Amino acid sequence: MKKSYLLFLVIISMFMMSCGGHFFNPRYYYNKKDSGITEAPDTAPEKVPEQVPEYEDPFKNGDWNKPTYGGYDASSFKTWLFKVSFQGDKLPKYNFFNDTKGRVWIAGVLDWNNIDAQYYKAEDGENTSGTGLAVPSEVDISDMKIYKYEGKNPLYDSSGYLEGRIDRFNFYSIDGYATSSAHLQQYLIAVDTYSKFIFAFGAITGTKDAAFGNKIPSEFEAIEKHGDYDFYEYDPIGYVKADGTVVLYEHYITEFVASPTTYSPKVHTEFESMATHDEKGQGSSPYLKVDASTIDPNTILNNFKDKQYGIRDKLVLYTYKFDGTANTLTLTAEHFYDGELSNVTYTFSKVAGLTSAEYVSSSGGTIIVNGIEDYGKLKDGGSFEYVLNYSDDGPLFRYRVAGKTYKAEDGSYEYRFNPDGTSLDYYVNNNYVRSYTFSQEDASDRAVYKQTTAVYWGLRVADYQKDGSTIKDGALYWSGSSWASPGTTPTDGVTSTPGYLNVNIIKGGFTENVKGKVYKYRDYSEYDISSPLPEGYKPTGKSLILYTYTFSDDAQSLTISEETWNAGTVSKKYTIVSSLDSSAVYEYNGAQITVSIQTDNNTLYKDGVVVGTTSFTDYDPLFPDRVRGATFVKKDGEYISLTVGTIYNLEYKFNADATELTLTYSYSPDKYAEETFNYELYRYDDEAKNNYRGVYKCLNGGVAIFDIVYSWVTLTDNNTIKISKDYGPSYNPGSSDTLGYEAYRESK
Repeated sequence: MKKSYLLFLVIISMFMMSCGGHFFNPRYYYNKKDSGITEAPDTAPEKVPEQVPEYEDPFKNGDWNKPTYGGYDASSFKTWLFKVSFQGDKLPKYNFFNDTKGRVWIAGVLDWNNIDAQYYKAEDGENTSGTGLAVPSEVDISDMKIYKYEGKNPLYDSSGYLEGRIDRFNFYSIDGYATSSAHLQQYLIAVDTYSKFIFAFGAITGTKDAAFGNKIPSEFEAIEKHGDYDFYEYDPIGYVKADGTVVLYEHYITEFVASPTTYSPKVHTEFESMATHDEKGQGSSPYLKVDASTIDPNTILNNFKDKQYGIRDKLVLYTYKFDGTANTLTLTAEHFYDGELSNVTYTFSKVAGLTSAEYVSSSGGTIIVNGIEDYGKLKDGGSFEYVLNYSDDGPLFRYRVAGKTYKAEDGSYEYRFNPDGTSLDYYVNNNYVRSYTFSQEDASDRAVYKQTTAVYWGLRVADYQKDGSTIKDGALYWSGSSWASPGTTPTDGVTSTPGYLNVNIIKGGFTENVKGKVYKYRDYSEYDISSPLPEGYKPTGKSLILYTYTFSDDAQSLTISEETWNAGTVSKKYTIVSSLDSSAVYEYNGAQITVSIQTDNNTLYKDGVVVGTTSFTDYDPLFPDRVRGATFVKKDGEYISLTVGTIYNLEYKFNADATELTLTYSYSPDKYAEETFNYELYRYDDEAKNNYRGVYKCLNGGVAIFDIVYSWVTLTDNNTIKISKDYGPSYNPGSSDTLGYEAYRESK
C-alpha cells in the first residue's frame, strides 16, 4: 500500500503542477471522575456593534495594525503550534513553536462544544501541570487536543464585532487529562497576530465540585457578556516574541495567581500608556477607545508643527503643510499637466481622537487629519496615507502615457497606449501589428516594455516643441534595438522611431469631438509581469468591471455601463447640462460628472483621469480576478492515466483573492483516501491577452529530485477549468504544464 501511495504521488505530480489559563491544580481532581456534561456556551452577541469614524478607529490607525508589528510577520501563527503547561500556583506557561515531528494544524474539526476549529494532538507529557506538592511536583497532561480558532471567537459570534476586526485574532483552547480523572476543557487565550499582544477572552460561568472542597470550572462564556468592553479592549496580559516565547505581564501574573477560578481581565486606569513589547511593558490595549475631550490639544499639535506631508495619486500631487503652531494648515492639489487645481487653508477646531484633529476652512468645510506611524504619515479620512517630507519623483511612466496615442510625423505608424498605460498597440497604416506589455519603470519619464520572451524595448517621453509652443510629454522615443532582459535594456537618452502626441481635436467644442463615440476601459493596473510575483501581491478584483462610455449621435446624452464579468451590467444614462471646448457636464438623478478630452478625442477623461479610449482592446479580467473565491467541482469519476485509476470528488477551491488554491480529490465517491494539494499564485502569463490562465506553485508536491512543481491553471470558458492535451509535463515556472482535470464552477 505504501509503495502504491508513493507511486501515486510521483505520477500525479507530473500532472499537477479567555481567560489566560483556566487550569486548576490536578490534586483537586485526584480520585474524582467527571460527573456531568459541559453545556455549550451561548455565543449570541449582547449588542449590535457601533460604527466608528475611521479617524477614531484603532483598527485602522496605529503601527500595531501592521502584520509585521513586533519585528515578525503575522503569518508565523499559521504554522506555529501552541503548547501550555501549568505551574504549581496554577499560572499557565504558554509557548508557540515550529514542530519538527511533521505535525500540522488539521482543519474541519469540532471542539468539545461542537465549535468549528483546527487542532493537533499533543504527545503525552509534552505539556505538564504542577501539583503544588513536593512529590510529585508535576504530572503529565495526556490525551490532549489543542485547538485553534482563526478569526473566530469560539465564545462570541462574529456579528458582535465590527466587520474585519476579529480576522487578525487566533483563539486557543485545550481538551486533555492531567490525571485519569482530571479532565481539562478550557478556553485559554486570544492572540492578536498583528500586534502580537495576548488577551484573555473567557469568563468562568460555572464550576463543579472537586476533591478537598475545591471547584473545577465547567462552563465558559465570552467576557463581553460580563463586562463593559470587547475582549481586545481590556489590558493585554502579555505578548509573543519573534521566537514564539510568551511573556506575561506582572499585573496578570499577580491577579491570576491570587484568584485563578475567578480571574477576569481589567482596564487598569493607573496605566498611562499603551502596552509595549517588554517584560515591564504592561499597559493599556491599543484598541481601547479614548474620550477625545480629555486629550490636551498640544499633545497632537506639537507633533504637526512645521511639518509637510504629501502623496501623488497618478497625475495629481497633494500636499498638507502646517505652520509653526499647527493651528493652520494648507492643502494643495497640483496636476502634472494642468498646474494647481486647488489651494485651501484650514484652522484648528478641536481634538478628534488620540492622534487626530479637526480643522475648518473659511467656507465652513471641515477635515480631520490623523497622525499615524508616530506622525510619520497622515490620513484625512480618504484612502491615501500622506508621507512626511514626501519626495516627489513625478508620475509613474505608465500614468504619463495612459490613453495617449503617439504618431509618426508622416502618420505612417502610431503607438496606442491602453487607458492605464500597462500595454500599447503598434499600428502601421492604421493596421494592427503587435502589442507590448509594461515590464519595469526606470524613471518617471522612462520604462521598459516587453514584446515577447527575451524581447524588450526601452521607451522615453520628452517635451516637444511645435509651432513655437512646448507640448509636455509630446514625444515618445524608443531604443534602437530590442534587448534580452529588462535589466539591460537602455531607456536613458533613447531617440529612435519617435512618435508625437496625436492632436486631432476638431472645432465645434466637446460635443462635436465625442458624438457617436464609444470609449471603453478595464483596469489592468494589477497585471504584473514579475516571475515570481512580488511578496504580498494580492489582486483586488479591479479588472472584473468593463467600463463603457457611449455618447449619443449628438452627444446630448451619455450612457455609462459597468459590466461585471460573469455577472451582469448596470447602466446609467446621463443628460448634458453644459459644454465647453474640451469638456462637458452631464447629470443623472441630480448627480453631476465632468468629462473631458485633451489633445486626442480618442481618449476620454473624468476628473483628470483616463476612463476610456476608442481603441481599447478587451482581454477580459485577470485570471485570479476571474476565479477569486470560486470553487470548481466534478463529482463523477475522472480517469487519470498511467494506471493510477479513477478519482472522485475533484475540487479546486480558490481563496478570496485567488492567490491560494487547494486541490482535493479522493479514490471513491465516499471520499476514501482523500488527497489535498496546496498551491499559491506564482506568476501571470507573459502575454497580457492570455488572461484565461495563471501559473501556480505547489507547496506540498513534487517528484523525485524536483522540489517544486509549477502548473498552469486554465479556464476554457467562464465556468470551466479543463486540462489541455497540448501541454506536456515540466517542472519550472516557465513551463506549459497544466494543472488538473475538468471541473465546473459551483454556483453560489
